[in-house]
Amino acid sequence: MGDSSPSFRRQNLALATTGVASSLWVRFADVVTKIPGTNPVASHQCYNGIMQARLGLGFISTAALCAAVWVQSLPEESRNPLTWPKRIGDGVSKAIVSISPQDVNDPVQVKYSLIASSMLIFTAMQVRKGCGNIC
Repeated sequence: MGDSSPSFRRQNLALATTGVASSLWVRFADVVTKIPGTNPVASHQCYNGIMQARLGLGFISTAALCAAVWVQSLPEESRNPLTWPKRIGDGVSKAIVSISPQDVNDPVQVKYSLIASSMLIFTAMQVRKGCGNIC
């Protein structure tokens, strides 16, 4: 079923995650982007009715396909669904730790590490803020 290298498995898992995240964005865009102080509540982005359903279904379908390909590309001994949370947690932890530069004396590595860390922090701030509005 194609290449099952770790790189391709990571790409399929990232695409599945992106599909789920995009579907959540379509569903909660009006909450996350609401403009404070407007009455009635206005937002920067809003999907309604059939457009929301079509976009959500498209993103979820893509996520399901990518997840299925990811499962098929796993080694036979790793296909037990009970082991997946640990595998995913280990991979995410490894990716976050690898953001730090290998050589702190190399300005290019330090800059890219700072940019990646900043993007992670700013994304976490928005997710926290958006979850506060939803929850």
